[in-house]
Amino acid sequence: SRHFKNQGRKVTLARGTALLRSAAEVYASAVFHNDHTRRKIETLKRHYGDKLNLGGSGVDLYQRLPAEIEGLPSDYDLYPNLGDRAIGFLTRGCPRHCAFCIVPKKEGSPRLVADLDDLLQGGRGNKLILLDDNLLAAPGAESLLEQMASRRIQVNFTQTLDIRLVDRKRADLLKRIHCSNTRFTRRNYHFSLNDCSGLDLVLEKYGLFDFRASDNVEFICMYGYRTTLAEDLERFRFLRSLPGAYVFVQCYQPIPNGPEPSMDGFFDGAVDRLIDELVTVQFTQNMKSMEKYYRWLSRLYAERFGRLHRQLVDTIFRYNNRPGKGRYIETLAGTIRGRVRDER
Repeated sequence: SRHFKNQGRKVTLARGTALLRSAAEVYASAVFHNDHTRRKIETLKRHYGDKLNLGGSGVDLYQRLPAEIEGLPSDYDLYPNLGDRAIGFLTRGCPRHCAFCIVPKKEGSPRLVADLDDLLQGGRGNKLILLDDNLLAAPGAESLLEQMASRRIQVNFTQTLDIRLVDRKRADLLKRIHCSNTRFTRRNYHFSLNDCSGLDLVLEKYGLFDFRASDNVEFICMYGYRTTLAEDLERFRFLRSLPGAYVFVQCYQPIPNGPEPSMDGFFDGAVDRLIDELVTVQFTQNMKSMEKYYRWLSRLYAERFGRLHRQLVDTIFRYNNRPGKGRYIETLAGTIRGRVRDER
């Protein structure tokens, strides 16, 4: 938008499938590659035709803006809700090659792309939302952390930090930085835990922080990719054992030409016992996010076994949408119409 505004053109930000009759050119970005996204794209194509320019990781991993446009300052006029918050990248890229992740293909190896002064301009002095893929893996990461700490910048590491790359010095620096949620209303740390590999290492690194409950340590946990129910339970139990930790679950989203989720062995083991144990793992906050996982699991269970797991259903409706419980049972978690005959 900054590029076009510099040419004297008017730019409007629209979300979803907004259909603007007067648009001379339309640029749309799709993050994900799924049926929902494809339906939106088809709607936009029908309306805008040749005026539409499509991009984003959900369309083409390798499409890039010209460097001279990519390097322009952010156009904050399009995002008045940000207020005095800055947003952007200091680094891009990641050295990991997780099969489910597009970053190595899309962004390449870790590298510096901006400095703090590039992002904190126009009166945006000390609130920064960072979109970096893996900041701790980038060259000069400690220098960036030092600057954030010494300048007392509040930072939201919204894409999470790689806890495996933390050492004592980095832990101390991150504790000095006011790590925050996106609204900067409370302290928040963000990590991720997408499978059960390296739990001992995560425990060791976590211990370097001496976290307390007031630190609000959020772990992003992906599900629906290639973990089993037993492994999901192990992850949630592990995180519940960490002081101050809680979960934010995210369902795996496919990427163009990427791996398909594999759920073949998901229900291996004593399934009902595992679910009984799962619903006893209660976090001190953000259980609404866990409800999303419960609903996904309940539907998968119904599709596989043709019945509902009573304790799981009771947990889903313990606090929210209680009037909808009857309909949920009647339709077997939305998988059929009619009444359920066999309910555990």
